[in-house]
Amino acid sequence: MALIATDEMHAYLIKDRTNQQAGSGIHVTSATLHHALKRLLRDHCIEIAFQQNNVNHYTITGNGRRIFEHELKRLERIVTLGRLAKNGGAIATIPAEW
Repeated sequence: MALIATDEMHAYLIKDRTNQQAGSGIHVTSATLHHALKRLLRDHCIEIAFQQNNVNHYTITGNGRRIFEHELKRLERIVTLGRLAKNGGAIATIPAEW
């Protein structure tokens, strides 16, 4: 969802950019992306923005943006915990709202 949070994209471009940004650590196949897009459409996280030459271009929905922002915050907390642990920090100093 991060890739289409700012721009509409078709599946091939999503796959290509994901593979480029992930480096050698992750390789997204067409089948994997197809299943992910299908699930995101079903869950109303993305929608088809338009169709051109029988190719769907996807965009994030309001629901998808809320979920994406929630996930970013969750990951930020995990990174903060990791940095605290790495630096010998006390996890007890974490704000209660986490």
